Amino acid sequence: MAALAGVDFFRHFQDRFVDPVKSCLAASFGGEVQSRGKLRLKPGGAAYYAADGELAIELSSPQQDGAKLNAFLHRNSNNDKPEIQIEIDPQLVMTRQVRLPLAAKRNLVDVLGYEMDRLSPFEADQVYYHFTPQAEQQTTEWLAGQLTVVQKQRVDPWYRMLTELGLAIGQVTLVDERQPLMLKPRQAGVSHSGRSTTMLLWAAVMLLSVMTAGGLVWQQRQIAIDLQHKMQAAREQAAESMRLEEQLTARRKAIGMVSTQRQDYLAVSDILLELTRLIPDGSWLQRVNLNADSLIVSGVSDQASALIALLEASPMFASVRFKSPVVRDRRSGKEKFDLTMNLTQGPES
Repeated sequence: MAALAGVDFFRHFQDRFVDPVKSCLAASFGGEVQSRGKLRLKPGGAAYYAADGELAIELSSPQQDGAKLNAFLHRNSNNDKPEIQIEIDPQLVMTRQVRLPLAAKRNLVDVLGYEMDRLSPFEADQVYYHFTPQAEQQTTEWLAGQLTVVQKQRVDPWYRMLTELGLAIGQVTLVDERQPLMLKPRQAGVSHSGRSTTMLLWAAVMLLSVMTAGGLVWQQRQIAIDLQHKMQAAREQAAESMRLEEQLTARRKAIGMVSTQRQDYLAVSDILLELTRLIPDGSWLQRVNLNADSLIVSGVSDQASALIALLEASPMFASVRFKSPVVRDRRSGKEKFDLTMNLTQGPES
């Protein structure tokens, strides 16, 4: 037997023994192996497609149409329900390019979870997410790739509907794409309809396992060796992971402080919009100086004294007064002014 790694051995065993036995059992007890159906999730509902790609049934709500889908599958598959592939409309997901420190590669799922509220508008427990690294990395210091995020509330009702119908959830992809994405619960139940066939399959596998006991002993030894290497690598990366986690914690605190400080100040765009709304025709601003809690505006006007009443009428400004005497511009004939005022909570308060 060729020297194979632990995971490769299982794949080899699956291809050489398990899949042929499964096909044989399906042919003997359940007819030909049924092709997989496909459920496409869309913003307004879902659509079930048969194995040949033809649209079979439209679904509007997982709470209302579960019985409808179940009746269709019973009518068309002799109670042998297929494994359902999931296709998600790109309108339901958020994708963005991200760049992480290369040290995050060994704990990528955890690091993305810590950073999810920075990389997306959601917390990690609100979404399913998948990271696809770039094929060619331009640097050895950063890990770049595409982050795909979908809210659980958009897909979990459909997943629950399939589970309640005893259907196994297969691979999840985006519409018109073939790459499987981990956009579903990490653990899925075994469908009730396939239980008998599964029991017969594992009985045959157990018999084959006895016949290949020597290979399994070797495979277990390889797993033990692999685990030793992984444990050693984990020890070497422990300090780096702790440092990265400390940096993430410090960054979150800094972001929180900045967010708190930003809430204490009015947005510059809101201030400019309010000034634009209040300054009448025949007056315009030439300079605006914004401080932490005050504002100085300079400009020209047909009647500068009337501006004080107009600005004080806004709940955003208080204590409006001239900073210097009003003078008349000789060329335009308008009054030149400098107004100072205090900033309050804004027009929405």
